[in-house]
Amino acid sequence: MHKNESPNGGNREAQKMNKIMKLLKMTFMLAMSLAFMACANETSVFFAEEDVPQTYTVSLTPSGEVSVSLEPLTKGTPTNDIYGINVYYDKEKDGVTNDIYGYGLFDNLEDMKVSLLSGYKYRFVCSMVKNGKSTLFWGAAFGQTQSGYAYPFHTGIYAATVLGNKFVLGSGSLIGLASGSAHLKGQTSATTANMYTYAPGVERYYGETGDYTPTASGTVSIALKKVIFGAKFVIEGIQGGTLTATCGSLWEKTTTVDDTGTETIYSYPSLYDCWKNESTLPMTVSLSFQGDGGGNILQTTQSVTFKRNTLTVVTIRIPSGTFSITEEPLDTDNYIDLGLNGDGVIDTPVTPTPES
Repeated sequence: MHKNESPNGGNREAQKMNKIMKLLKMTFMLAMSLAFMACANETSVFFAEEDVPQTYTVSLTPSGEVSVSLEPLTKGTPTNDIYGINVYYDKEKDGVTNDIYGYGLFDNLEDMKVSLLSGYKYRFVCSMVKNGKSTLFWGAAFGQTQSGYAYPFHTGIYAATVLGNKFVLGSGSLIGLASGSAHLKGQTSATTANMYTYAPGVERYYGETGDYTPTASGTVSIALKKVIFGAKFVIEGIQGGTLTATCGSLWEKTTTVDDTGTETIYSYPSLYDCWKNESTLPMTVSLSFQGDGGGNILQTTQSVTFKRNTLTVVTIRIPSGTFSITEEPLDTDNYIDLGLNGDGVIDTPVTPTPES
């Protein structure tokens, strides 16, 4: 021990250092607490301005005047009908629901479920082909290798769309839902050139609903309206000549004998316009009758207007050149109601997410 060093000096120095360390520690903990409180306050303000979105499942079930099973359909009992559905949402939250959210192609009503984010408005577009498996083309389309259904159900991405009974979320849509054009069964390929504008024999339904905000117990319905018309062309009184008759690109006939005609259903060119405005379809019947000795004996035209869900019978009488037009309703399966029910169950991950 040095002569000037106190026996207790070392202890006093250590105590002094301990006090300094405790003070520094308390200061550090106080600073951390203040920082944490500031962050918590910012977080509470952030979520007050914009709530974290919840997810609700929307399911579709059929009812109405169309002939459907009264029992819920399961994965083991698909229908012969094909439903194409596009889902849109207002991504910018400006009330305009034109941003694609997802699409799906179904033959099983039980699988029509899609998870929706809260806080957005949605629009559903649905087009159904009755007995579509029996009337529509299935295979590769537009030079692609993937097999599926072409127009009206192709996506423009893979061309033919697989009947997957699930929604594909995030990108792509079925681009032919509002068009009456279709590729028909029996064709060897599917291209733009061999689409049928009026799709004879194809029974189409169409409907939309918009401004839907999902909730845990919310319900909304889509009224699918039959968007077809019927036509039958009867030819009477042909003697000693050949008749050539057309009705736009809808029908044409060249014959030397009478024809009792065939009742055929056709799709409207614009399903949306027919559904929205109950629009009619004016066309012109043109005929030319040439005698066996040559030369036209008769050449004339007649306007005819086709109406939704109505059979129009056009009777052409030769050689007088007169027309008679009669109308009668088609069958009573006029509407299908699809009920969409939000049950609050999250069944699939959602790809579209709100932008920060």
